[in-house]
Amino acid sequence: MAETQLVVTEERLNELMALIFAGCQVAVDGESKVIPNFDEIRHNVMNRMVQLFVKNSVFSNEDFTFRVTSNNAANRGGYFVDQFAGDGHIKILTLPLIFKERIIFRLSIAYQSFYIDRNGKHVEPSKELKDFYNFLVSLTGKMTKRTKIFENRFMKVQVVLLNDERELVEAVKYSFKRP
Repeated sequence: MAETQLVVTEERLNELMALIFAGCQVAVDGESKVIPNFDEIRHNVMNRMVQLFVKNSVFSNEDFTFRVTSNNAANRGGYFVDQFAGDGHIKILTLPLIFKERIIFRLSIAYQSFYIDRNGKHVEPSKELKDFYNFLVSLTGKMTKRTKIFENRFMKVQVVLLNDERELVEAVKYSFKRP
């Protein structure tokens, strides 16, 4: 598994979403279909944590597998993406934060250490999936600074947000607290 955590502006998030939706299949939990464009989920991304699953034809020729939830009384009959089925995908977790009266985003871009193919065999992420992950991290991580958030925990923070680094770090730390 590989994961990169970042803190970026809304503009950087929009750049990432434009790239992803231009050439990839995107799914989110709660839906039983591929999301055709960012506008369809923009409101949710701007207001709460959203987990996106991304497939690109460079590394995957399979569709997403959607499952129906049955053990969640609050969301009985809702859908979720089977995170293990298929030949791989990239996960992007978005969380909006308020910082100095503007919305910024805590992002996590990751892939899993294995997937389960149609024959039930464990398969490792392909070189193409890893390369695509590195491409997304490189694009999203441009003009960032490795910033200490907690002891032994660093995130790539977009430099434009670091005018008041201490206040930003406190806002990011606060986002890890559970209500």
